[in-house]
Amino acid sequence: MNDGEQTARVQQLVYRPYQGPLESLRGRFRVVAAHQLRLSLKDRWFRRLLLGSFFPLGVFAVIVVVQSRISQALGRVLDLWQPFWGIQLFFALALTYLCGRASIGEDLRTGAATVYFTRPLTRAGYLWGKWLGVALPVMVVTLGPALLLATFRLLVEPAATAALFLRWLAAAALASLLVAATMGWVMLGLSALTRRARAAGFLWIGVVVGGSALAGGLAETLDDSLWRALSFTEGSAHLFSFLAEGRVGWAEGAMGAVGMVAWALLGWMVLRLRLAAARDWE
Repeated sequence: MNDGEQTARVQQLVYRPYQGPLESLRGRFRVVAAHQLRLSLKDRWFRRLLLGSFFPLGVFAVIVVVQSRISQALGRVLDLWQPFWGIQLFFALALTYLCGRASIGEDLRTGAATVYFTRPLTRAGYLWGKWLGVALPVMVVTLGPALLLATFRLLVEPAATAALFLRWLAAAALASLLVAATMGWVMLGLSALTRRARAAGFLWIGVVVGGSALAGGLAETLDDSLWRALSFTEGSAHLFSFLAEGRVGWAEGAMGAVGMVAWALLGWMVLRLRLAAARDWE
């Protein structure tokens, strides 16, 4: 062989059996959810919002320390949950926009849905995996900070008891689950309806703003503020405020829960009807 002459290494590529862990058919929705979350984490705005959702805790921690001295004189726990929950809902809405707008629509538009169903994956597993890919970030930015704030209030506020702490935890868990269900199914329905991420994003903004305007209009027309809870943003705030601190009555809390369930069912119905008409879904 002459000097300077390069040689190439020849490798034989043969079939090698898969040695990794196997998922049961019922558990394969986790694979879809993990793929969805990996795609979301590549978006720097998603990462920024996810981390930024914990920054308000610093502000509320200062407020808790200051107000703990006031609660010592008053002998009661002051209301902080309603403004806190409103801030966390903003992060939940923004993350739903980022990670859900292209979830199903892009699969239908590009034909990726057909590839999914060439694998041993059920339609229900696909939908639950897509929903979990949206719902988990929503629960992280609502339930996570709420648990940390509840723990901090228990340690700092003299009037906070163990029973009250457990009430806060239960309220945060239930409200976060309903928020994740509502935002997840509505966003997936919009994504499947448009097949375009940008259009689904605009529709999501329209549903959030328009739903609040519609609920406010009903409240003004019927002269009953109870109807404001039909907006799933205000509905979740009413429900959480009722469960955590009893700041609103049971009627407002119940209407908030009913409104959120209704929005989730509407999103699910739109999703199912749209997919039933899609050729890739047959």
